Amino acid sequence: MNLSTIAGVVLGIIIGLIILVIIKNMLITDKTYRTKYDERQKIVRGKGYKYSFWMLSILITIYAMVDSKDISIPVQRSAILIFIILICGLFHIIYCIFNDGYFGINTSPKAYYIVIVILGIFEVVVGIMSRDMLIEDGKLTNSALLFFFGFMFFAIGVSILIKNIISKDKGDDEDEEDDE
Repeated sequence: MNLSTIAGVVLGIIIGLIILVIIKNMLITDKTYRTKYDERQKIVRGKGYKYSFWMLSILITIYAMVDSKDISIPVQRSAILIFIILICGLFHIIYCIFNDGYFGINTSPKAYYIVIVILGIFEVVVGIMSRDMLIEDGKLTNSALLFFFGFMFFAIGVSILIKNIISKDKGDDEDEEDDE
């Protein structure tokens, strides 16, 4: 690696850390720099971790069985394992969103939603700008992961929107019952 490449990577890391601090300050509303969860949310998050762990175990077992049989899969080996981890993480996040365990009691959901949408757009744009081939020798490459990351962030954003719509509908139904 030449000096300009190293300098670019270091500068990128520094800028990324600065952006991370700014985003963290936007998301936490009481400036404690830690998300707080109530007891019910902690239970939901624990169940989400349990379910995603078992999903990870099952998917890795399936992958190991398929790999041992030399069945051709149209994805590079390294990308498969990352896909499995991302799928399990996405499952955990969506489970927590729909069971009200994702956002802490001191977190701004609107700011979170904005950050997630921006990250999704950023990942897709970087994937488009990437010079690497998405498909090589008939298999998806690691470059396709950028699009999957973008899809993941969009799926989280859509889940948040759907959950908000469901919550508003439930709130409207409860208000109508209270009026009677």
